[in-house]
Amino acid sequence: MERNEQEILFFGILLEDIIESDDESDDESDDDFNLTEVMNLIKKSVIPRVPRIRCKNYIEKVVWKYTNDEFKSHFRLSRSTFCFLLELLTPQLSKSGSLGRKTIDVEKILLLAIWMMATPNSYRCVADRFDVGKATAWRCVHKVVKALYSHLNTFIAWPSRIRAEEIWTHVKNKYKFPKVIGAIDGTHIKIAAPKNHAEAYINRKGYHSIQLQIICDHELKITHVYVGQVGSVHDMRVFRLSGFENMCTDDNFPENSHILG
Repeated sequence: MERNEQEILFFGILLEDIIESDDESDDESDDDFNLTEVMNLIKKSVIPRVPRIRCKNYIEKVVWKYTNDEFKSHFRLSRSTFCFLLELLTPQLSKSGSLGRKTIDVEKILLLAIWMMATPNSYRCVADRFDVGKATAWRCVHKVVKALYSHLNTFIAWPSRIRAEEIWTHVKNKYKFPKVIGAIDGTHIKIAAPKNHAEAYINRKGYHSIQLQIICDHELKITHVYVGQVGSVHDMRVFRLSGFENMCTDDNFPENSHILG
């Protein structure tokens, strides 16, 4: 039995049961069931689905033919870094089991998510490029971000005392600043106005945002990240909210060290 025939049979039986139960009941029900909606669903099931026109085999025909420079210009990372991420995240991005629809290749999931995060394209454009639905594209990005976050503490870590001394020695020799173990900067990430307490997310520039703060070392490796609500307050509050002051009391934190803003 074809899928359309199965749907018609299912909705027909459902409609018949609803009508019979309505005839047998003498009491008025507070839950009004809209039979028109059921009929519309039946009509939709009769009309065959028209496949959407999207880009086909974009990864196979285009992406893998990019030169290393072209790949990096589009995805904002080198091909070797992508391969490293692919190997790292494959266990989390792979879907176990064989039931349901055909699973999306891990390569496509990761490439789609990176493209979405590296470019200003909309989900509509990215979904068309990678031949998936918009909802599927959103799930791919969410899945990759969740997988990356699980490795956060492996790659973003406050320097040990030995590493801190290595950083400040390099900075002092090159820039003549003593005992600097990091450079700090931040930016406002524009967001839609939240439903609750929207006024608390308006920054000093007049639009809704969340604050991103990053500290990196002399090799541009990120050692600390903070993302949060700041409203219209000064960036120094972000610095305090990030927990940096608590780090200063850690035994591994070198005395008289500095973070340059």
